[in-house]
Amino acid sequence: MSYLHLTIYERSSIETLRKENYSMRAIAKHLNRSVSTISREIKCNMTEEGYSAPTAQNQYKVNKRRCGRPSN
Repeated sequence: MSYLHLTIYERSSIETLRKENYSMRAIAKHLNRSVSTISREIKCNMTEEGYSAPTAQNQYKVNKRRCGRPSN
């Protein structure tokens, strides 16, 4: 099964909606994504200051480079 990675625009939406106190379920519905996808994204990329889209995107790029699989 194929899947799509979150884009920087989706990550920015997550950050904005979190600041507006939207629930994970509401964010998932807004982005047409699974609640578990949103939950995992927030959990894996949370810092002391909260969720940051640029930080999450940078971490995604680092992890993608590190994985050893060639990208298209």
